[in-house]
Amino acid sequence: MAINLFTGRSKPDESVTESYTAVEKMIGRFEEKFGSINCKELTGCDLGTKEGMDSFMANKVMDKCKNYTEEATRIAMTIIEDEI
Repeated sequence: MAINLFTGRSKPDESVTESYTAVEKMIGRFEEKFGSINCKELTGCDLGTKEGMDSFMANKVMDKCKNYTEEATRIAMTIIEDEI
């Protein structure tokens, strides 16, 4: 969302290319660093199930999620800074 605030269009007839390109960069960099963008693959938990949620809580997977979120934010900010 942050990337789109800076690179997105303000009128329906404007191009979405800049925003899409920036988001693709972010996804690529995140996937390069962590090997996936899929939560189930990243955490090892299927959060759509009780067992997955129990595993998430029991194994303190939240720490991994915080790391992923922090890095995603860093990547987004770098892309935004490069685009402006």
